[in-house]
Amino acid sequence: MVRYTHFGEGRYAETEEMIRKLLVEAGADLSGETSALPVDPTIDPAYRADRNAEVTRELYAGYERGRSDVLYGRGGYVLQEDYYEHPDSVINLEAPDELEPHAVYFNGDWRVGPESAKHGRESMNYEDYLSVVYSARSVNAVLTSDSGEPYKVRITVNGDYLTEDNKGTDITIGSDGESYLLVTGPRLYNVLENPSYVRRETLRMASDSPDFGLFAFTFGVYKKAG
Repeated sequence: MVRYTHFGEGRYAETEEMIRKLLVEAGADLSGETSALPVDPTIDPAYRADRNAEVTRELYAGYERGRSDVLYGRGGYVLQEDYYEHPDSVINLEAPDELEPHAVYFNGDWRVGPESAKHGRESMNYEDYLSVVYSARSVNAVLTSDSGEPYKVRITVNGDYLTEDNKGTDITIGSDGESYLLVTGPRLYNVLENPSYVRRETLRMASDSPDFGLFAFTFGVYKKAG
């Protein structure tokens, strides 16, 4: 029996309070529980102040969720027709010059799977990539890692490398200014931590490794900590 639901970020205290209530109903003794309820983060002021503010929803790279999203009239997480026509095989995808916001685009050879899209070959010069035009303050990506060997993902926004001002906690900036992720396992990686909310900037992620793959993106509009 479903007693409570919440999707996305926020409402941490409300969720924790409901968990504790249901545990007590089930017979748990929480009389010795002294930890405080979590505090919800503050919405970024720039997001609140922008009349045209929008936030990109969670985006999924696998065709199972993509097909469902199309079926229910929400457009799909990927807006490339070939993506849906050749599941579970390596196909060459070409991203258009003009990208629609709030969707994932693939360029180069990719294998589209039920839960993720994975780079379809070993390349040499970061010519295969994925892009998304997003609106948010922070961006996270759940990335694949099948072989267990670390691999590098080059990150740019609007064609430029990230800086100390907007890089996520998992980003490294090399001595030459290159910004990149080192993927060491399948998990959530913090890609961008902008100083404040931004609208419709183009994030590009590229890797030469055949292990490179995306499960999902998540986006946040909470104020930057600290």
